Amino acid sequence: MKNKLPQNFCILPWTAMEVQPNGTVKPCCMYKDTLKNPNGQEYLIQKDNIDDIINSEELNEIKQRFLSGTQPRGCHRCWMEEISGKDSKRVRDNQKYQHLIKEEVIFDQSKPRYLDLKLGNICNLKCRICGPQYSSRWISEKKKYDKLDGIVENYERLDWPEKSEKFWTTVESLIPDLEHLDFTGGEPFMISQHFDLLEKIVQSGRANKISLHYNSNGTQLPMKALKEIWPNFKYVDVHFSIDGIDKQFEYQRHPAKWKDALTTMSVFKQHVKPNFDIKICHTVNIFNVYYLPEFLDWARYFGMNVYLNNLHEPKYYNISSIPYTAKVKIQKKLEDYKEQNLNSVINFMMNSNTQSQFITFESHIARMDIVRQESFAATFPELALLYKGVTV
Repeated sequence: MKNKLPQNFCILPWTAMEVQPNGTVKPCCMYKDTLKNPNGQEYLIQKDNIDDIINSEELNEIKQRFLSGTQPRGCHRCWMEEISGKDSKRVRDNQKYQHLIKEEVIFDQSKPRYLDLKLGNICNLKCRICGPQYSSRWISEKKKYDKLDGIVENYERLDWPEKSEKFWTTVESLIPDLEHLDFTGGEPFMISQHFDLLEKIVQSGRANKISLHYNSNGTQLPMKALKEIWPNFKYVDVHFSIDGIDKQFEYQRHPAKWKDALTTMSVFKQHVKPNFDIKICHTVNIFNVYYLPEFLDWARYFGMNVYLNNLHEPKYYNISSIPYTAKVKIQKKLEDYKEQNLNSVINFMMNSNTQSQFITFESHIARMDIVRQESFAATFPELALLYKGVTV
């Protein structure tokens, strides 16, 4: 380009689109808000025209902010990651798509090259850090809590991808421009229609130009995809959401069983090759940050790399919500771990203070432990002792 792009520039508003479980749309998964039309209504991918979304006033405003060097208000998660010393999604994807950062792309209203598809909320788990927006399994339990709290909220089984022919027609129309597809959750391996899409991509002859990424909970084993579909693609990367070991995994990822997750990952390991890789995505949160050294040692023994994903919301599960006296002790333990530099986790924990949320954390786990017949103190004894009696 003739003029150098601002330092805080992000390529994603030009090249990416994230579809939320209910069909609303965002520039990327880290962006805070959904895109809205001039009337203030949320765009829905299963109803609205894709060109209207791409050319929307709000998305154009985000682009102009990046070009002028100002930080869009919805991008604060990336700025927080970068302040902590971690490469944010903005930084990683600018590097990944640097071949697109040129004048004809920046000023061209082209189709998305990168789609992040959260295809409804169909899921077989009700993880502690999740909720009914992303997991259908959560709905009945959340309604019980809301009834006790006097809250009236309508939670739905979001299975629109099974019914919306328009959505799949829209995605198929984007195949000629696509370079990358993300499938996250719900649990993507439970959405059979997405495998139909992949087979159409294979038939189109473009599979060897498109990479795939998955986040899976480790309970599903799609053997046909492993053997017949994924080998056709340029690159496939599967991240397993594993936030603890043994009983700590089962507590956080209820009602998953640790032995089943190990079996699934072991099968996937047998298929690793140059264009197919697997990794653990460890979401660092208030339950597991203390045990991070032990988890990393286990992962090294098991033979899998780990991506550390700092949880941002709910705030009461964010490690910034840990009271300061407990933070200091956790910081010391992480600093003493010599096998891996954990400064980005430490900085993320120490640079923000949302400890007013800690009381909410305590009330949530107490009630949920009763309903699920589980015990935080028995599962995380060292952490329970550390949190006991802290001043908020």
